[in-house]
Amino acid sequence: MPTVKRTIRLDKSLSRDHYIADALIIRCIDCRFKRCLTDLESELKLKFVDTIIVAGGAKNISAPENHSDKDFIFSQIEKSIKLHHTKRIFIESHDECGAYGGAKKEKVLSDLLRAKEMVQKFKPVAEKDIPVDALFVDFNSINFMDKD
Repeated sequence: MPTVKRTIRLDKSLSRDHYIADALIIRCIDCRFKRCLTDLESELKLKFVDTIIVAGGAKNISAPENHSDKDFIFSQIEKSIKLHHTKRIFIESHDECGAYGGAKKEKVLSDLLRAKEMVQKFKPVAEKDIPVDALFVDFNSINFMDKD
């Protein structure tokens, strides 16, 4: 039988209420950019946000190392929509992403915009006409990207 080794008490109890997700953010694991997305949530007044965190962020959709990486992301998008009625999706890539192994910014941006298109066409997203935004984060700003 498992035993509790340590307990950390929360300052405030968590809500048991079900929620509707204001957004789903698909982002990279690089913690240098975590604060940027917290700023985004604050700026856009996003209260309930589902998050998928994987090395490379958008790269796992448009240029995955393994097909199963893309399948995992899409299964999580579908679950967010089904369980939390997600209103909006953000896909993030960032400057100096280690998952790209030194690739040029143009490659990262190309993959980001391709990932946006792929998510927009994904049946659960397309059926509900959920807006999808592509974000490129550098060390000074969050940039909403689109094709020219």
